[in-house]
Amino acid sequence: MSSRLGDLLQRRGDLNAQQLAHAIEMQREQGGALSYHLVRLGFVTEEKLLSYLEREYRLPVVDPLSLDIPKEVLAIVPAALVRKHHLIPTSLVRSTLTLAMADPSNLMAINEVKFLTGYDVKVAVTAPTVIQSAIERYYDHANAEYEAALSQMNADGVEVVRSDDEIDLQELEKATAYDPSNELAKKLLDQIKADAQTELGSTFFRYTVQRDDSMSKIAQQYLGDRYKFHILAKYNDISNPSKLAAGQVIKVPGRAPAPGTPKPAAPAPSPEPADEAAKAAAPESATPRSASMQLMQQGADLTKAGNLEGAYDAYREAAMRDPGNRDAVAQRDATRGQLARRYEREAAQAFQRQNLDEAINKWDRVLALEPGNQKAKLERERAIDLRKKLNEKFGAK
Repeated sequence: MSSRLGDLLQRRGDLNAQQLAHAIEMQREQGGALSYHLVRLGFVTEEKLLSYLEREYRLPVVDPLSLDIPKEVLAIVPAALVRKHHLIPTSLVRSTLTLAMADPSNLMAINEVKFLTGYDVKVAVTAPTVIQSAIERYYDHANAEYEAALSQMNADGVEVVRSDDEIDLQELEKATAYDPSNELAKKLLDQIKADAQTELGSTFFRYTVQRDDSMSKIAQQYLGDRYKFHILAKYNDISNPSKLAAGQVIKVPGRAPAPGTPKPAAPAPSPEPADEAAKAAAPESATPRSASMQLMQQGADLTKAGNLEGAYDAYREAAMRDPGNRDAVAQRDATRGQLARRYEREAAQAFQRQNLDEAINKWDRVLALEPGNQKAKLERERAIDLRKKLNEKFGAK
């Protein structure tokens, strides 16, 4: 069982191999985040760990105990998953769920939440002991049967989700054989094996995806079960349920609700200001503000589709068209930061593979976005120096 966080701390000299192995063994036996066990075992102080995580991942630090988290938001992530990965859902804005995590390097946890909820995920950092206290406060009264089922599904290292668009069919079958009462595993397995057209029927209506929609939200609204998002995606030949764009038209099984019929209740997102009357009254002419807003929408759609490069270009153009648009400037800067962090990760991975040309290229991209990034400058020089030494020793290819 590898740990990105443990490897990083070991390379920094904050841990030795024996301490890391001990902490990983405790994590395997007891569950939870690796960071929690590192602190509990006294291998690293919580203050030092939190400072490192904030600096390394450039993520905000939050205290979920000080937040008024709606019950609807807490209910989005099953208690067993919360305990397994030491995370707390803190807010839902449109189709983005924010998670407070003690270990933001745990990509498996993030991908499992993405798959099970159908939402995009944003991460904030929280101290391990605070996460533990928050779990005890918010999830002590969670549904015991549901928690036991999901815990059993993940027992002994069984992982049913490998990424946000890939399900491990073998492991799901193993989970249901191991625990026939595991309703969630059976539900997911049934969706994978079922013929969507036969299961959901040939009668359908067309639905235009709204800006705050996700596949699970649509499944909850019209099928009465948010976990049916997978078969709803199959019904529409959509391979990745999390990739929906505003304006996209999908098929929803059944008959269209009568005009004026309110949608069934869905988890309430955090309030955001909107002035539909002002939008309706806006002139059609391409003023700087209207052009900027169109580019903002394009940027949001591209972000949701996972195209950060395109989103950054759209937000940058929006800010250029209307410098007074603070939202455009803020989104441009935030997306630039996300893009730079992604290039940093890709550069580090390329360096570990000793693909030095790719590593240098990625560091160049970071510096194009953040010319003052000292880490990028140093790592780029390190890659260039290593490439030179390898060429001298083995000859340039």
